[in-house]
Amino acid sequence: MSTKAKRALPTDPHTLARWLAIDPKQRLGELEQQVVRASAAAFAQRGALYRIALKRAWDEQPEALSTPLRAWLKSKNARLRKLAAGALPLSHETEGEKSVRALKKLATDKDRAVRLTAIDLLAEDPLGHSELLRRWAKDADPAVRECVARSLRAPKAETLRGAFALLESLALDPEPRVHWAAASTLLELYGREARPALEIARAMASHDDPAIRSAVACMFFEHVFAEQFAQLQPTLRAWLRAGTPHLRWTLVRSLRFTPVDARSLQLLRALYEDKDPDIRRRVIELLLDRYDPDDDHRRTVTAILRRARDDSSRRIRDLIAEGHERHGEDYLEPYAAPIEDDAAAS
Repeated sequence: MSTKAKRALPTDPHTLARWLAIDPKQRLGELEQQVVRASAAAFAQRGALYRIALKRAWDEQPEALSTPLRAWLKSKNARLRKLAAGALPLSHETEGEKSVRALKKLATDKDRAVRLTAIDLLAEDPLGHSELLRRWAKDADPAVRECVARSLRAPKAETLRGAFALLESLALDPEPRVHWAAASTLLELYGREARPALEIARAMASHDDPAIRSAVACMFFEHVFAEQFAQLQPTLRAWLRAGTPHLRWTLVRSLRFTPVDARSLQLLRALYEDKDPDIRRRVIELLLDRYDPDDDHRRTVTAILRRARDDSSRRIRDLIAEGHERHGEDYLEPYAAPIEDDAAAS
């Protein structure tokens, strides 16, 4: 077959899988040449296509593809090992157990991409590989730790406690890719077990590293506050009483999508009392951004804004001055239609 013909491979995974199934031995050989000869950029672009097609073909014709693709698992070429690892039929009745054993071996491969592929697939079964997950959670490679953090998003009930135990350390990992993945996983688990998720989130929110605090603010608290702020109000009150400046720093950055109502205004008023001018500034920025002259809570909002006119921070006073340009000269006036008592609504 000519070189030109070898290059004319299907360009979508389903068609490529069917194409491979017609003559597995010959066409796998042709695909192998494509993979080995491809530039790094070309392989990066097409690798996922090849993996999906190989997995589909292997699932449908394990008898025809098992021997040649398992030979790829032992190839000297790391690309072939990676593709074969990603295509292993883990759920197949006869091939599944053998595939898991192959992945465990590849999880120690000398090539990083091969290792990560194997670890990522094994981590999809936290119950079956809990010991491996505990070991990988301490791996020197942050990509491995990130993989573990992502894998804990949907554990079975019997592994939920173990998932939170692993997340405790991963959530405070100094590597951004790890603690961002952990914060995202916390959000997934919050609906199943709110208390342990909140405990870990609070630890992140109180951490010395602002990157960790930002991760939990954006990936966890913003979403939880937007949907369940009222239910969390007692918890937040306790946090404010016993919390650290870092915790307040995180909370004020987590209110972007929280409705401005009687309950959230209680928190905003408390945060405006903070000694840190940056926290006070963010309270004022949020109130100005969400300002509505027809809102039922205008009286409370304008009371906070009027106090800010005399704030010790010039940046905050400047924000109030800019508010006149944004909302009109009389935006600080408390008049409005009859307003309910904010305190009574809490």
